[in-house]
Amino acid sequence: MFAWFRKYVRKIGIFGVEVEFHPPTEAAAPAVTPKYSEPPATTAATVAQAAPRLVSTPDVNRPSGSLVADKAAFLTQVEEYESAAARADYERVLDDLIAWSEAQGGQIIFSPRPAKNSQATVTFRFRGLVFWDAWPQKRLPTKFTYEYNHDRAYLLAEFAKLSANGQPASEKLPTVAFRDLVPEAARRRLKQLLGEVLGRLVSPPAAQM
Repeated sequence: MFAWFRKYVRKIGIFGVEVEFHPPTEAAAPAVTPKYSEPPATTAATVAQAAPRLVSTPDVNRPSGSLVADKAAFLTQVEEYESAAARADYERVLDDLIAWSEAQGGQIIFSPRPAKNSQATVTFRFRGLVFWDAWPQKRLPTKFTYEYNHDRAYLLAEFAKLSANGQPASEKLPTVAFRDLVPEAARRRLKQLLGEVLGRLVSPPAAQM
């Protein structure tokens, strides 16, 4: 009581007691010093969650790899579509054509098969365009095709002579079945024909006259 009197009574006069009243206030909460806490432990799971997710781009134009890979895929499909014996024969044919192409002083360049293609092919290009390619086929014999737009009529007629029946394997592009190239003499003639065409492509017009 005495403490209240001292706190709120301002003075005592003739007219009574003057009281200065201060409404009670809430006591201020003591300041809290933040406590240091260790950061959460980093685990493989948290790193995986925090890391940005990489989205693979479509394999539309991504090359599948090397000549070794394309050759292996080619021979696998040959065995699947034809036979193991055909695979052994066609491997010799393919190796011969690859060796000839690689011996042309860099004029004919291997072109990897696009990764999106399930069809196995072996392809070589001249000046950016397909010069020749080879395709295993499910219902038809594995074929070798000259694709370049030069001397096609000439090669159509000559390739027909390499066929067992003497008929062109295609009416549009010079094509010959791999089974008709198993004899070494047939491959020798094919490489001779390709060499003649390549020679005309790389020689100046004046030199061809």
